[in-house]
Amino acid sequence: MDFHCWDSFSVLRGAGLFPSRRIVFEVENLNNASPATVSRAGIVYVSATDVGWKPLVLSWLNARAQTGPAASEEKALLTPLFEKYLFGANTLDFALRELRHVMPVSAQILTVQVLNLLAALLRHFETRNEALTSLQYERVLTYALTWGVGGLLETEDRLRFDAFLKSLGAPHACEEGLTLFDYWVELETKTFQKWSAREWTPPPGSATFSSILAPTTDSERQGKRKGRAEYLVTNLLSLPHSRNPPSFQAVLLVGGPGTAKTSTALMFFSKYQLSERLWKRVNLSSATTPERFQQTVEAELERKTGKTYCPPGGKQMTLFLDDMSMPFVNAWGDQVTLELGRQLIEQGGMYFLDKDKRGDFKTVIGMQYLGAMNHPGGGRNDIPNRLKSKFFSFNMILPSLASVDNIYGAMLRSRFTPKAASPKVVELSSRLTKATIDLWLNVKKTLLPTPNRFHYVFNMRDLSRVFQGVLSCPLEVLTSEERLVGLWKNECLRVFADKLSREVDKQFVHQAAHEVCSTHFGRELAKAVHETPWFADFLREGVEDESGELLPAPKIYEPVPSLDVVRAKVNFYLEKYNEDNPSKQMNLVMFDAAVTHLMAISRIIQMPRGSAMLVGVGGSGKQSLARLAAYIAGHFTFQITVTKTYNDNALFDDLRCLYASAGQKNQATTFLLTDLEIKSEGFLEYFNSLLSTGEVAGLFAKDERDSKKNAEIHLVNFRGRQLRATETRFLPLFYVREVTDMHLYIDT
Repeated sequence: MDFHCWDSFSVLRGAGLFPSRRIVFEVENLNNASPATVSRAGIVYVSATDVGWKPLVLSWLNARAQTGPAASEEKALLTPLFEKYLFGANTLDFALRELRHVMPVSAQILTVQVLNLLAALLRHFETRNEALTSLQYERVLTYALTWGVGGLLETEDRLRFDAFLKSLGAPHACEEGLTLFDYWVELETKTFQKWSAREWTPPPGSATFSSILAPTTDSERQGKRKGRAEYLVTNLLSLPHSRNPPSFQAVLLVGGPGTAKTSTALMFFSKYQLSERLWKRVNLSSATTPERFQQTVEAELERKTGKTYCPPGGKQMTLFLDDMSMPFVNAWGDQVTLELGRQLIEQGGMYFLDKDKRGDFKTVIGMQYLGAMNHPGGGRNDIPNRLKSKFFSFNMILPSLASVDNIYGAMLRSRFTPKAASPKVVELSSRLTKATIDLWLNVKKTLLPTPNRFHYVFNMRDLSRVFQGVLSCPLEVLTSEERLVGLWKNECLRVFADKLSREVDKQFVHQAAHEVCSTHFGRELAKAVHETPWFADFLREGVEDESGELLPAPKIYEPVPSLDVVRAKVNFYLEKYNEDNPSKQMNLVMFDAAVTHLMAISRIIQMPRGSAMLVGVGGSGKQSLARLAAYIAGHFTFQITVTKTYNDNALFDDLRCLYASAGQKNQATTFLLTDLEIKSEGFLEYFNSLLSTGEVAGLFAKDERDSKKNAEIHLVNFRGRQLRATETRFLPLFYVREVTDMHLYIDT
């Protein structure tokens, strides 16, 4: 709160102000106030317990009671229920003192969450003029308490909170082993129903692994029944939050890495009717500045009238703020980018950035806000309390091992069918899921992150990468149990061991994988694959077509006979590369480590959206191997040329060329980037957006965006489907294709 201007003391004394003017500052703390500032300002400390949370409930009840006779009856029924579950039971005291929330929250925030969720559910009955009985109100309030107060708890604390609510006489008898978190209020019958996820079947066809969204109890939909997270998000996002300007309740998904926060949001958006409702994903990072954030939001808006802006066509739009805890915390403890987000949610707009309009407020209407962030702590930022109070927040817990087994087991069962593989291979494939989970849990428990090894993080994404590698191998290659186990072990070592920085840790993973092989597949198979076989997709020779023309060699991911065979093949490609690129010739000696590193890079590069960070000392051949791997894969290699005057505009010009290659021409492209070419932290923000969504804010002007959308429509029409030029979902297809065909390799 310290003022860095020449007349700050004069302002604090009131000099220069009209006699009728006063300045009041409302701050959370005085951490940044100098003694001079404190001595010149009258300070009033307001304790969180002075007013407390009870007036929030009473004022909410009184406000609803003033809307009509039916609301007065509602107040008469709800008041004793609040007395039973909140006032008399000290529920909030128990939750805050005895339980551990995944992020710091106050009693007031939890109270508002309960009231907002309760209002969202009751709104369903208000629109249909339905009257509820006392028991039905109690069910709805119990559900609101369960998630409003207990939504930010982990599994163990949820069990304790469930027992506490049941001790108060919660109006539902749960099945054995289930809690109130496993039930929801069905709004048609006004009764509790159990969440349940049916066995999932992967989509048929050739969908890429990264595009598959596997539902859990949080995102599962069965008919009209929604998943837990979807049920909360759907009801809360439709709750009007203010009338001037019109806005809706914001929702925040909090969870550890790999808990499907983003996937749940994307699955929710996939059910949007884009003719009526749009969505926009904004990935935040430590390099996201307020200006870039505002430009990203403004790129999706159009002028409605005066200084009021709205999404295209006057539709509703949900703005998905991913990784909200990532923006940089400055020296004064502020996250300025998030303060702009708070202003957007709280005040319904932002101030113009145009020089001729600075100081004018731009009102934004028709927006809903959904956020996602990691658990704060352990080096991860929290978000400001003021912003936190604008969201309904709940924790996304890790899926149960049964759910994980169901998801990946279903993928394997759909691939290894009795018609496609031998009975022994089919039976063995059914054991891969539990074996992978056991190895993952062991590695996760033993190899913990430290300040020197902060990248030792193993989450659900690592499990996905293992199965993605297993499923990328053709069935005609997996003709025996030994080959399948060898493939599985190779994928586990590539995912879990390749990123480790200490040889002793790599040996631990090798030994752990061998022990899991012995436990789940038997000692004979474990012994057969003790020396883990390598797999590669560039060993086949080119074939001639009917006209005698030599076709490119097929890319078959298969075990390599020996490193000598691979070395000979790599040397062949190296000679061919030098012939095709005489000005960029590479003189490489392919010793064993170079060959294995090349195979590891090739494995990543052949996967859709496969990108990597190559870490090593200078001169160790990282760039050369990446360039050669891209050549072997048939990729166009793209690299920027940095000069003294290289800036954001020059980078944007290069990125447009990259988009033209990967997006418009549909050409597989490897973008090779070194740490010396990252001239500013702003570059990292662009690359983060490039990897996550494929879209960089401000890269294309509106006319260029329209041109690309029309090109997408033309492409789809060419494939036999007639579409209108007014449809708005085709620009994202360009970005999806670009990020699928583009592979970023960072050399550091």
